[in-house]
Amino acid sequence: MFSILKDKIIELLNGLHFNYINSGFSTPGHNWKRANHLFSWNRLFYIHSGEAEFELGGCTYLLQKGNSYLFPAGRQTAYRCSSKFSLDWLHFEASAHLQPKLLDVLQCPVQLPVAASPLGSSLNHALFKQLHELGKQKQSVKINIEQPAIIQLLLAPFINEGVPNKQVKNLQRLQPVLIYIEQNIGSQLRLPDLAQQVHLEVNYFSQLFLKVIGVSPGLYIQQLRIELACRWLLDTNKSVEAIAQDLSYFDASHFCRLFKKTIGQTPKQYKQHNINPI
Repeated sequence: MFSILKDKIIELLNGLHFNYINSGFSTPGHNWKRANHLFSWNRLFYIHSGEAEFELGGCTYLLQKGNSYLFPAGRQTAYRCSSKFSLDWLHFEASAHLQPKLLDVLQCPVQLPVAASPLGSSLNHALFKQLHELGKQKQSVKINIEQPAIIQLLLAPFINEGVPNKQVKNLQRLQPVLIYIEQNIGSQLRLPDLAQQVHLEVNYFSQLFLKVIGVSPGLYIQQLRIELACRWLLDTNKSVEAIAQDLSYFDASHFCRLFKKTIGQTPKQYKQHNINPI
């Protein structure tokens, strides 16, 4: 059984890709708090001192000195701190050829003591620092090579403990449609066209998609669009109207209603409250 799981992990990690978004070292205090929040990126924390609480999917984790934490993207979160603490932090995207959201398929632990990592705390901190320095530089071939390599090294202890979920084979089957959705996220995506990508009858495709992904194709597309909108709001100067148009929403008002229903804030509020978040 163990060797089968390892083989599945190796298969899953073929074509592994990491995309660096942002990183840093911070010492937030009691003002570090947020309720019912959704991020479109994965987060990796290493706690140097102090304590804080982080809630993910209804489970509360106490962020403590000497531990690393991996929080997957696309889930409702909340966090709070009653005193000062310090941490290295990283925002990133992770994908593999089987699935654009690797951490949804490879079920990694959320918390690991640094002792579980062969790197140790001092090298961990040095790698975070190097990522941050590279992130401040202009993009180059060297940076594009170094950043994913450093991220993979930092994640290695989590990946080593990861177990593929039971839907890996079905995810392989759905791979073409997942790629098709991402490549055409700004277009009108019809259910028959999605089913055609994997040569399935529409009703069967819908049932399989719901069983494997956990949401309907329509809701999956909506979630991806909202996550992309979150990224554009923070990383570009696109207006709300332009984002709505680029993501094929009927109009800006419709987009804003769906955004607030999903995120709990209007696009304007989200942008104001999330400048350089940890």
